[in-house]
Amino acid sequence: MELNGNHLSGRQRIVGAMVLAVGLVFIIRLFQMQVTTDEYRNRAERLTEEQELLHPTRGLCLDRHGELLVNNVPGYELMVVPRAMAGVDTAALATLLSLEKDNLVARLNKARRYSRYKASPLLRQLNAEEYAALSAELWKYPGLSIRTKPVRENVFGIASQIVGEYREVDRQDMNDDARYRLGDYKGKSGIEGLHELDLRGTPGIRHHLVDVRNNVRNTLTELDSLPVPGDDLTLTL
Repeated sequence: MELNGNHLSGRQRIVGAMVLAVGLVFIIRLFQMQVTTDEYRNRAERLTEEQELLHPTRGLCLDRHGELLVNNVPGYELMVVPRAMAGVDTAALATLLSLEKDNLVARLNKARRYSRYKASPLLRQLNAEEYAALSAELWKYPGLSIRTKPVRENVFGIASQIVGEYREVDRQDMNDDARYRLGDYKGKSGIEGLHELDLRGTPGIRHHLVDVRNNVRNTLTELDSLPVPGDDLTLTL
């Protein structure tokens, strides 16, 4: 059987068109993959400025003879980055922290709602003994770290009503004064509250460039400022 030239030419055109169509599909797909890859890469590499607050040393309270009444002593906070806690044995961690498992899970969920990538407090006001015990176990939990944060100590435990209360700020405090942030402390009553503006000092700021996962990529030291300590007070006690 012989094929005439027109029939053969038609088949060649069909095959050629199919090859061209397949080639176009591959080219379009490669283009889409490249654009998508570049988009994700650009998103991952997009940097924003993050400000880290540097807490000042709170002013001391002295009696009329210059003896120390209220001091700053080392305190510690256990910080958690939720995204690094995937797969953690919460039962073992709850035992380590002397918490009920449900309590620990609730704290982790609260931290996750705040941010999956930023550190937030899991436990506050740890003493030196608790700090030492936890430090030896932190290598098992890459999402946990300990931050130093001084706490107030009434040296002799006297005149507590006059000295007043120093505790964590609430939402109303943050609404009233933008300088307070979640986790900050302030004087609420007595001398601590009355002289809050003098005692608290001025925070410093450390500037970072972070990616979308809050990983520090660079620092902007030329913009940094050091904290200014609060003023000491001499009381008439």
